[in-house]
Amino acid sequence: MRQFEKDDNSRVRSEYVVVEIDGELKEGLEAMLKSGVADSYKDAIFKIFKYWNRSLDGDDSLSEKPVIHQKLSRRQKELIPLLNKGLSNKEIADIFNLSEHTVKVHLWRFFKKMKVNNRTQLLYVVRTNGLG
Repeated sequence: MRQFEKDDNSRVRSEYVVVEIDGELKEGLEAMLKSGVADSYKDAIFKIFKYWNRSLDGDDSLSEKPVIHQKLSRRQKELIPLLNKGLSNKEIADIFNLSEHTVKVHLWRFFKKMKVNNRTQLLYVVRTNGLG
């Protein structure tokens, strides 16, 4: 679990990412804290992401983890560490000696299988299911 802490400049820090929190996002997080919906900035951020992922799927349930019912292909398994590193389609294509278009097709099929719309959601599902 990553550790988050708030500094005087309303920044949330983790060992992996530093995010500026200002404007509407800051107001929303502070409202969640003030109303008791969340206990900390970390808690508020996780609640926002859970809601965001559920709303994209059209699911109102409070399920903690998406469940993967299908097996991943060899190529999908190979893509996970490269996506974790944040590589672009072009960089992935160079590694596999494929065209960029072919990489996009592999990613599109992976997104469809996992019922997600982007890399961030894909990595969330992969990580919460212990695959990456």
